[in-house]
Amino acid sequence: MKTNEEIVRERLKATGIYCFILYFEVFRDNKFQTSNQKIIEAFAKNHEDWTEFSYQSRASKGKAIFRDGQEKIALKYIVNEASDNKVDADIMNKAKRLLMSVSNK
Repeated sequence: MKTNEEIVRERLKATGIYCFILYFEVFRDNKFQTSNQKIIEAFAKNHEDWTEFSYQSRASKGKAIFRDGQEKIALKYIVNEASDNKVDADIMNKAKRLLMSVSNK
C-alpha cells in the first residue's frame, strides 16, 4: 500500500509543481466540486498551453490533494525536497509562504 507521501508525489507529478502552486487557491476553493469547470476556467484565463486532457488531469489531481487533506504534505515536499533547478524562485517563494500559512492553522 502506498504512503500518503507517495500518493502526493504522484499527484504532484501529474499536476505539476508550477500548476499546483499557481492555482493553489483555486484547487482549495473547488476541492469538493464534482465538476472541474471552475479550475479549467482559471487555466484557460491564463492561456495555459496544455491539451484538454491535461487540463482535466491537472484539475482532478490538484483538487484531490486538497480533498484528501494532503496540501501540507505537498508543500513540505516542494519546499524541502523538490529540485531547485526544476522550481523557479518565485514559485518556491510562494510555496514557502503557503506552507507557513497552512502550518499556522
